[in-house]
Amino acid sequence: MMPGATRVDAGDLGKAQEAEQDASQRSVPGKQYTYSQDNEEVVVEVRLPADTKAKDVSCNVKPEHLSLSVASLPEGAREVVCGELFQRVQADECSWTIVTVSGERVLQLTLSKQKPLRWLGLLRSG
Repeated sequence: MMPGATRVDAGDLGKAQEAEQDASQRSVPGKQYTYSQDNEEVVVEVRLPADTKAKDVSCNVKPEHLSLSVASLPEGAREVVCGELFQRVQADECSWTIVTVSGERVLQLTLSKQKPLRWLGLLRSG
């Protein structure tokens, strides 16, 4: 082994890859959304009631702020996320859609990052 080199066995490499995957797919405690990311985008997912229509969704994305609410969710849970984003996004390139995944309705919001870097959270606080 060369001086200064670090030995990594296959088990450690597997753990490192699992940790990387875990860091890019997060469930947010106390929130009703999950998100995943790569260097270019963040994808926020929200499980929806089966009867949810596009008109039930209110989504406002600004370069530094996100507001997302769903009228078909129970009262008190309709505001899904509202706050200052962890980093800036290209608001005009962000979009959302409602899809069916394994028989469940899911809102998928795609946020286009302004800078290609990992976010430590979706929002700066909360």
